[in-house]
Amino acid sequence: MRMDRPAIAALELLRNARPAAPGDNTLFGLANNTRTPGGRRLLTKNILQPMTNEEEINLHHDAVESLCGDEDVFRKLRDWLKEFDGIDLESISGWVSEDQTIGIVSSSGRHMSAVVGAHELSQAEEDLSRILGLKSYLKNVQALHQLLRAADVTDHLLESVASKTGADKTEPTLGLLAAVLQDDAAYSRSAAEIGHARMWAIRALPNDAIDLARAGHRRTREEAEAYFAEKLALFQEILGEAAAPKLFEDKDKGYCFKFKWADVRQYVDTDQPQPGEDWGQAKIGCVRVNLGVRKGEHYLCQTDRLLDFSQQVRVHSDIITKESDKYVLELRNAIAESGYVSDLTSIAKAVAQLDLVCSHAELTTTQGYVRPKIGKELALTKARHPIMEARRGFVPNDVFSGDDTKFVVVTGTNMGGKTTYIKTIALIQILAQIGCFVPAERAAVPICDRIFVRSATNDNAAGNAGTFAVEMEEMSVILHLVIIDELGRGTSTIEGLGLAAAMAEELVKKKSRVFFATHYIDLGKMLNAWYSSQVLNVHMSSTGSVEEGYATISLPHTVVAGPVRNWDYGLELASRYFPASLIESARHWSKHQQEQDDLNRAEKTADEMKIAAEVGVMAHIEQALSSQMSNLELAERLEVVADQYKMLEEGDKASNDNDEA
Repeated sequence: MRMDRPAIAALELLRNARPAAPGDNTLFGLANNTRTPGGRRLLTKNILQPMTNEEEINLHHDAVESLCGDEDVFRKLRDWLKEFDGIDLESISGWVSEDQTIGIVSSSGRHMSAVVGAHELSQAEEDLSRILGLKSYLKNVQALHQLLRAADVTDHLLESVASKTGADKTEPTLGLLAAVLQDDAAYSRSAAEIGHARMWAIRALPNDAIDLARAGHRRTREEAEAYFAEKLALFQEILGEAAAPKLFEDKDKGYCFKFKWADVRQYVDTDQPQPGEDWGQAKIGCVRVNLGVRKGEHYLCQTDRLLDFSQQVRVHSDIITKESDKYVLELRNAIAESGYVSDLTSIAKAVAQLDLVCSHAELTTTQGYVRPKIGKELALTKARHPIMEARRGFVPNDVFSGDDTKFVVVTGTNMGGKTTYIKTIALIQILAQIGCFVPAERAAVPICDRIFVRSATNDNAAGNAGTFAVEMEEMSVILHLVIIDELGRGTSTIEGLGLAAAMAEELVKKKSRVFFATHYIDLGKMLNAWYSSQVLNVHMSSTGSVEEGYATISLPHTVVAGPVRNWDYGLELASRYFPASLIESARHWSKHQQEQDDLNRAEKTADEMKIAAEVGVMAHIEQALSSQMSNLELAERLEVVADQYKMLEEGDKASNDNDEA
């Protein structure tokens, strides 16, 4: 389905038209119960471009129905999908597929001598995180596949997901990863864990560069810990056991003694210590320390031996990480060259699809949605606006638009619910076509390939276009499901009604499915007169009464058949807020304007009326003959025209008799 920018904005599919209250009051915000990055992307894509293939839509509805009917499987799938959160397989697959031109030997040789550029090595930490994420993702996919097989799913879409996540899709890539990564190497988003993984995640062969460097690293750490234990006894004699330091590894300084500042401040040779300032040497008991620095409530310092240990550990760490980084880059190339990327892409799409239908099932079960039947007619029983239904006292309404009567004119008072009513229809149409159930008691919807929305009366200052110009520009491309809210208010009433009627007639001829909310009461009557079998009139009901001298307007937000009747309530409602003298003056001016309009019509000459009648009759004939009406409708129209022409002739005869007299 295609939607233009005004439709996406007016229906608030992804963002609110106005700053929203706490919470995301959009269709995406409502429908987003996804657990994976791929699922969220797929939901966004489907909302902006809903499916139009009936078979595909029904497959999604079948899957949602299957999940809603098996709570145990549904909950297990939702729990497993949590494990995928934060790991984006589509992004990893794209990274693996990137063209790489680096000097690395093939995976058959473990001792690397090729030179890797500084740019590639600077990305190694992020690359290793992706590799570990890939391993974790595929392990989760294996568990997910086993869950689906154990559940013995028969639904076509769920079965498709199971087949696309089988061992034949995951084992080849996991085999490449297992040859390079340690068995316990795990994905983490923690910076400390990622740093640790760079040291220990890669497998090492005996006596290769990584193995030797790790042995030196372990030996140095053991020597540093033994040295610390030796000095700890001396510090305890001077400061007491409670004030003894800890061995701390600072990311910049390396190994340090970490004291509480209050315990050692008397031994530090400075008058005014400042946090973060190096103070040079100090002597704590019989131990001379240097490079001391205060960090908050603590004091960090080193000895020459600790500094030496730190330098050795840093050298070993550099060797380990650089050699490991080479293996990571090589592993990425091996996966790309193996041809397994297409399998990864297929798995990512399958998991995203599963995440999406689980998200739809979550929405369906928590909100009481029903499965829509795909057909030719739009029929909704007790339809609810999916976003606004949470509002207390929301009133559901019925909707009908048949295959023949596709044009519905909706009239009613301000704040009567016209806009909410017509947007409810569009949002339910979108929900149905993204494969979700819908908020109603019963629902039948047709397949719609486009949705157009003409709503609100905002000016486009940047484009130098007023309300009327914006309306005309947007309507020029609509001529499918069409939602129109108050068209033609940017100009005079007569011109606005004329343009609204002309555009409405064009949409009737095109057999578009239209819901037209308007204040022009005559519009529905005009269209009914010309296209009685193709246009429906409904209105939002309202009642007025006077209590204790004040007008009370009741707006139940309920749709009723036929055009609105009690539409002229403005002065009664205004009487609640303005003095009686002002209201009486308003009635006087309204009556004066009505009398003036009647007088102007009466003052038209007979010739003017005759010319206008002749032009009107000819226009009716031309319009009737050029329309796409059936023979029966054309005959009815020409009969009306004949009656009008007969009245014109009788008027001419009466005028001639008067002239002769």
